[in-house]
Amino acid sequence: MNKKQKSVKYIVPCIIIVVISIIISLVFVFNHTNTKEYDNKLEEAQKYVEEMDYEKAEATYLEAIKIDSKQSKAYLKLADIYVKQNKIDKFINILEKGIKNVDKDDRKKLEKKLSSVDNQTKANSMYAKKFKSYLKKYGSVSEKYINNDDYNMYLEGLCYSKMLDFNNDGVEELLLVYYDQGDKGYHYDIYGYSDNKIKQLESSKNGFKSIKDKVVNSEHADELYGYDGGMKCLEIYQKDNDYYIKTGSTDDFEINIFHGFISKEKFGISSVFEYDGSNYIKDKEVTNTAVYESEKNSYKEYYKLYLNQYEYYSNDELSTKGMNFVLKDINETMTKLNIKKELKNSTEFSQEKLNAYLESIKPKETPKQNTVVQEQSNNTSNIIIDENKALELAKSQYTADGYFSQGLVNFNNKQYYVFILKDKVDGHYSTVTHVFVSSDGLEVTDKYWYDQSTGNVTN
Repeated sequence: MNKKQKSVKYIVPCIIIVVISIIISLVFVFNHTNTKEYDNKLEEAQKYVEEMDYEKAEATYLEAIKIDSKQSKAYLKLADIYVKQNKIDKFINILEKGIKNVDKDDRKKLEKKLSSVDNQTKANSMYAKKFKSYLKKYGSVSEKYINNDDYNMYLEGLCYSKMLDFNNDGVEELLLVYYDQGDKGYHYDIYGYSDNKIKQLESSKNGFKSIKDKVVNSEHADELYGYDGGMKCLEIYQKDNDYYIKTGSTDDFEINIFHGFISKEKFGISSVFEYDGSNYIKDKEVTNTAVYESEKNSYKEYYKLYLNQYEYYSNDELSTKGMNFVLKDINETMTKLNIKKELKNSTEFSQEKLNAYLESIKPKETPKQNTVVQEQSNNTSNIIIDENKALELAKSQYTADGYFSQGLVNFNNKQYYVFILKDKVDGHYSTVTHVFVSSDGLEVTDKYWYDQSTGNVTN
């Protein structure tokens, strides 16, 4: 090897070492510059926090994250700002972003911060946005008159809202009931929270996908509960500390569908009870009357709100408290969701008007007639036959497609079981007559009339 070759042999490694040194120096200088710039942004943002200028503080922390997305400090500080402003959705988003970006050693700090805010607070922040979107789309609850009749009314807008822990897991779900001008119908949506997100658990407007597989008669099965004459009602039931929405109808015989949590996270149809005029059916299986009634009655009524036409005199609780009761529940939901706007009582919700109306529909008593309805449990001294026997007697003398019990009433100093008989005409069911069976079993007649809206009996 000549002298020249020996020189080259020693020069090349030296050049490599010099280049590597330069690169290391540049990286060090760059990182030092980035670290300094990052720290400067943190200091700048902290000054804004002290001045309570959270908008500028947020922007500055986001700039710091752009400079170095692997450091945890800016994520944690920004999360604190979002909590102060009750922007829980942003709190969740920034920490989840940080958990994906930071080094493994810092990840636990962000996860701990994320778990520091309870699930209900996180849920409420997201529910608030959903509530506001419904309020904007459908408007505040209002009462409208039918044919200028002061007492024939229906609700419009966002008719009702309530926070309820449907499955008793410690986090409340959001129930929204609204009137849609598009299809002129009442609908409800339920939203729940899990895995730092809210999701729609069920929507009556979109239909219940599996409902036709669960019921024998699916007509009206996917609507808010309906009564004779087209009345629609929100009905909430309770069973074993869990809550359920009831859909179905009494128009076409009887369909009772209870919707609630059927597993830890799945919301759907819990039970179905149907009466087709002849058979008592539970979950598509024919059963006897005793089992049917016992299992159906294990769902206890928690809340009822008639949404159209007869809400004042069809619902005792609403009749007593008036429409202010509806507004109270909606305002309570808004308070929980930290929504500052408050729904005010309007002249349409006048308590004086309601009281005058309730007075006008009170049953009138005369020496010849007492039409006050009493519950069976309160007056049983003259009862010889039970309701099942009374139904057999009614069926033995009157033929119909369906027989619907209205319970026990007092009339002319006697007690009667009342049954509404219906026939199907052109695909629809209509009332044929009212049959009265005396509690001693000696009288079966249709010569009296039973008013479902008031519970009064007349000749």
